[in-house]
Amino acid sequence: MPTLMLDAAGVPKAPNPRLPTVACFAALAFAASTAFAGGPTTATSTSADIPAATSATAAAGPASGQALVLGSVLDFTGALAEHGPDARRGAEMAVLHINRAGGVLGAPVEIHFEDGGTDADVTIDAARRLLDERGIHALVGPMGSESTLRVAAAISAPRGLPTVSPSATAPELTHIEDDGFVFRATASDAAQGPVLARLAAEEGYRRIAVAYRDDAYGRGLYRSFVEHFDGDAKGAAIDPECSTYKAELRQLAADRAQALVVLSFPLEASVLVGEAIELDLFDKFLFADGVRSLDLLQEVGAEALEGMKGTSPALRGNADVESRKAFLQGFQEVFGRLPRTGPAPGTYDAVICLGLAAEAAGSVDGAAIRDALPRVCGGDGAQFTAGSDQVRDAFAALRDGSSINYDGAGSTVDWNAAGDVMRGLIDVWQYRGGAIASLEQIPFKLGG
Repeated sequence: MPTLMLDAAGVPKAPNPRLPTVACFAALAFAASTAFAGGPTTATSTSADIPAATSATAAAGPASGQALVLGSVLDFTGALAEHGPDARRGAEMAVLHINRAGGVLGAPVEIHFEDGGTDADVTIDAARRLLDERGIHALVGPMGSESTLRVAAAISAPRGLPTVSPSATAPELTHIEDDGFVFRATASDAAQGPVLARLAAEEGYRRIAVAYRDDAYGRGLYRSFVEHFDGDAKGAAIDPECSTYKAELRQLAADRAQALVVLSFPLEASVLVGEAIELDLFDKFLFADGVRSLDLLQEVGAEALEGMKGTSPALRGNADVESRKAFLQGFQEVFGRLPRTGPAPGTYDAVICLGLAAEAAGSVDGAAIRDALPRVCGGDGAQFTAGSDQVRDAFAALRDGSSINYDGAGSTVDWNAAGDVMRGLIDVWQYRGGAIASLEQIPFKLGG
């Protein structure tokens, strides 16, 4: 299949509260297909989900320097709450594997968690608290693009904090002034947008309506989509705090669009899609990674979404890819089941890369970790993958003075100068039989 060539621009289930009772008609932003118009938190260092018998912090040897302390702001409430618990488990398993390997610089790694609530202001406060009160050396998260952009500007860049988001996809992240401190362990939507446009064309759609979240994620993916869609596209920015989208849906349906593309998160998407069906305005949908969601299936009904397709950054292809397979085996061993949602491999990769970078740098200094990240993840050395044994061998190689290249479970983590994953796969998936099935994976390559 062809490779898309793009430049660099290009746990119990958390509560799922309904949207606030605010009916609002968001300002509609219309565009042709060739143009774009524009709570409480907690912190803890280990999880009860990891059995005590496998919690190997004691395996680390005598400390030779300051212990690496990581912070993680993930979303356990709000629109991305479905994904937070497994994302945390991925990070915790990575810490377990590092500490089984002897820790970083001879000392066990610590990790502390905060809830970002799928809210940028809450996320900034949480990250600042981790830095000021816990003394963290690097950050795993945030999950959403808007929160990642805001944290980058307020904390990562000015305070020299290496930051690796497992799931922020907005193309805008490529161009921020971050002094090189911000990375992501997933593909940019500069790669996903063209695949979604191709999917729309393959489904036979020439007139498309697009409802996109009015934030960095939604706007960025919408722009990437319409720039590559050859038909007519009409877009509406939706406010995630609204409790109804009936007015927006009626406007989008006025030109007899053949399908509705939904670029949002599960919480508001359940309202949007449910109302579209209830009002008999749309019965065909296309989705992106933000609503690759079992919660959406439950809220709207599997029958209503049967056969609907979408795209998302692929998690290293099929389960037989070595690093992905090792991650899944490890997750099953530690937690007794496979991950339910997507970001868990990304948080695992983020923690492993940060640990390897500190080991390679011989320091927990932020700038030293930043500079070492592209050398240990995407470098020219011996290749290592996810999994306890491979992580142990990777650290041993570094201690022996060898160069390494960690190949991630969720992506290649082969980073360019902007902190973007340079190559990987975009998944074309489908709601089928009350589950999510992968149909095809399209390679992409971004500029270095």
